[in-house]
Amino acid sequence: MNEKGYATLPAAAIIAALVFLAALLGAAGAMVVAQHRAHVAAELAAVAGAWAHSRGEDACAVASTVAELNGAKMRHCLVDGADVQVESRVGFSSPTKGAALGQARAGPL
Repeated sequence: MNEKGYATLPAAAIIAALVFLAALLGAAGAMVVAQHRAHVAAELAAVAGAWAHSRGEDACAVASTVAELNGAKMRHCLVDGADVQVESRVGFSSPTKGAALGQARAGPL
C-alpha cells in the first residue's frame, strides 16, 4: 500500500481552520477598534459641543465637525439645557461590514 500524501487532507483542513480563525480574530479586532473610535469621537464631540454651547455657538455643528475630524459620523445631537448629547458612528471593514456606535453626554465646562 502506498501511503504517500496521506497527510495532505488533514494538513489542508488544519490550514483552512487556521485561516478561518485568523479572519474571525481580524474581524473581531476591527469591531473592537471601531467601537473605541466611535466612543472617543462621541466623547470629544460632546465636550466640544458643550464648550461651544457655553459660548453661545451652535453646539451640534461644532460636535459634528469634531466627530468628523476623529473619523466618525455624528448620527444624533441633542442640546438638553446646558448638556449636549452626541451619538457617533464609525464603520469598519470585515467579512461582514458593520458599524460601531458611541454615545456621550457633556455638560457645562
